[in-house]
Amino acid sequence: MSELTEWLKRAEKYFLEVANGDITAKEALLAESCHRAKNHIESQDKRIAELEAVIQDTIDDLLIRGEIEEDGRRVVNLSASTWIKLNESLDKK
Repeated sequence: MSELTEWLKRAEKYFLEVANGDITAKEALLAESCHRAKNHIESQDKRIAELEAVIQDTIDDLLIRGEIEEDGRRVVNLSASTWIKLNESLDKK
């Protein structure tokens, strides 16, 4: 179901509740605001989980591929798949 269809169904429900005197218009607006806030939080939680997974994959890849050079410096090359996942995750906003 599209976001617009869901919003229209909620709007119709709120309208009927206000018309019946079950809730006030202010309560209907508050309910819709709460619904939108909950959806936003859920989408942000998913994004955080996605970024945490990419971070962990990157750390794991760095630990596996790290090498010490003759002069004592640590050199690390990311695998191509990790580099791609990292860039894809950073491109999402």
